[in-house]
Amino acid sequence: MNAEIIVTYTQVYCGNVTWSASGGGSWGTLTSNCGTNWGGAGYGSPGFSTTFPDNATLGSSVSSGTATVTFDGANPCLAALTFSNSTASYTLAAGSGGKLHLNSGTTPAALTDSAGNHTISAPVALDSSAIMTVTNQGDTLAISGPISDSGGLTTSGLGTVLIAGPISGNGGLTTSSPGTVVLTASNTYTGGTTISAGTLALGSGGTTGSVLAGITNYATLLLNFSGNQPFANSVSGSGNVVVSGPGTVTLQAPVSAMPTIVSQGQLIVAPGASLSGDLVVGGSGYCTNNGNMSNIRNLTNAGIFAGSTQVSGSFSNAPTGNVRIAAGQTVFLQGALQQSNAGLILALGTSSAPAQFESYGPFTNTARGSGLIAAQNANLYFDGGLTNQAAVAFSYGISNVSGAVANSPSGTISVNGGAGVTFYGNVEQDGTLAVNAVGSTHSSAVFLGTFSGSGGFTGGGDVFFEGRLQPSDPVAVTFGGNAYLANSTDTVMQLAGPVAGTQYDQITVTGQMVLGGDLNVELLDGFQPQAGESFQLFDGELSGAFGQVTLPSLNNGLSWNTSNLDTTGTISVVPEPSTFALLGIGAMSLAAYAWRRRRAKV
Repeated sequence: MNAEIIVTYTQVYCGNVTWSASGGGSWGTLTSNCGTNWGGAGYGSPGFSTTFPDNATLGSSVSSGTATVTFDGANPCLAALTFSNSTASYTLAAGSGGKLHLNSGTTPAALTDSAGNHTISAPVALDSSAIMTVTNQGDTLAISGPISDSGGLTTSGLGTVLIAGPISGNGGLTTSSPGTVVLTASNTYTGGTTISAGTLALGSGGTTGSVLAGITNYATLLLNFSGNQPFANSVSGSGNVVVSGPGTVTLQAPVSAMPTIVSQGQLIVAPGASLSGDLVVGGSGYCTNNGNMSNIRNLTNAGIFAGSTQVSGSFSNAPTGNVRIAAGQTVFLQGALQQSNAGLILALGTSSAPAQFESYGPFTNTARGSGLIAAQNANLYFDGGLTNQAAVAFSYGISNVSGAVANSPSGTISVNGGAGVTFYGNVEQDGTLAVNAVGSTHSSAVFLGTFSGSGGFTGGGDVFFEGRLQPSDPVAVTFGGNAYLANSTDTVMQLAGPVAGTQYDQITVTGQMVLGGDLNVELLDGFQPQAGESFQLFDGELSGAFGQVTLPSLNNGLSWNTSNLDTTGTISVVPEPSTFALLGIGAMSLAAYAWRRRRAKV
């Protein structure tokens, strides 16, 4: 840049001037015989005109290393300061004292790093508005001295502005370009913070880095702390909030983000605070809600999420994800979308304060990950139905399951430790159902809806059927425990041939089976039972009796024999009583006729 010499009232002003020394040195002052470090002999030091604002450049005269330029009592005021050296670095320091002033009147002053990595350790005063630019991605301008902001600071460029010194004053901070601004001090400026583009990072892995008042965020707010860090700022706007440090960030005010990403460390929503928008918890992240999370749009979890929340959109728990719902807490998935779990959902309540999980839309517990829903004293509501391809486990306490459940061939439902579970909807059981008993401790399951499918249960526990019991089209089902058919139970057994398990339904009970309710027997595929055929529908230790038995019609001359139904579980086909009577009369008539013929011959 060419230097401009302006002589006015015997004073010398530099105008535009470039550092010319091959290393560091003193900034100098206008009255010190026009220091030789700027533009060569005869040029004054920039920044001392009260009439003509100066522009200064720390450029390429230094070939390597770090050149330190010290104020040493100078307090230059510039319209623009540019660092431009990609092979060496400058440090602008106070030396024996001094401060850098930036003032361009009614237009913004400019502090620019156009090439390289450079540092300002001296105090900086923004006497007018200012634009701080780091042009190139990968370059950093570090400011470790305090900044007094009277006019407002805007950052620009693709590089990084690292501000370790505190910013004070009535100005504000605005990020306007895709680069990164890092604040690591406790800043007290009062003009507000706006993230229009790029990333504003509070903290750099340490314990400090804060601003006052609310933050308007349209890009990315990064919270990067170690230790426990309270975050009292409200955050509004459509940008992202990213928690990336190893420590714990505690929200103490409303935060809205699209999304909030907990990639590392822990995010806690404190009582009185709120979090809304999308939430993504990474594999190394942990989010705990002790406040209000009633307005989460989409929740994607690959780490740990603990507490209550309401999700209006999609929910996805990855194979590494862990959702923890404690006593009195509720996770409610309000969206009608397909929801899924491939990780772990823990709903662990108490008898007086159950944990609650509810999905309004269809929910799949998928086998592509660990896919475990573990419940204790919990209420699980699957309003759109549950397809279980993995595992659902109940242990201890009393739990309730509402909604239709389809237990796939790969699925397992287990009830352990004396737990009691009531299923209020229909259950299609094609997988594994274990209702376990150990010694005198019996777990139990109650089915109020239709219990159907090709599977029974194992484990030796107690199972109560209050609705409809209907095995799939002919199948052999084993109840590995005690089964109780209530007076309200409607048991449906189907016959398609005389072979048990493949042509007609058969239930084998290893414990005891208490009969009750209604029994309905249906014929399939045009099957017509023949005289002499029997069908053992229930095999095991039976007691009780069906209140009503409905049997299908048979061909003429045949009837059902149910005399052994309540003892051996068998029904059979016999000729009708009228047919026996006619046969008897016919036999007697033939005998009398034969006797008369013998008498006549004598």
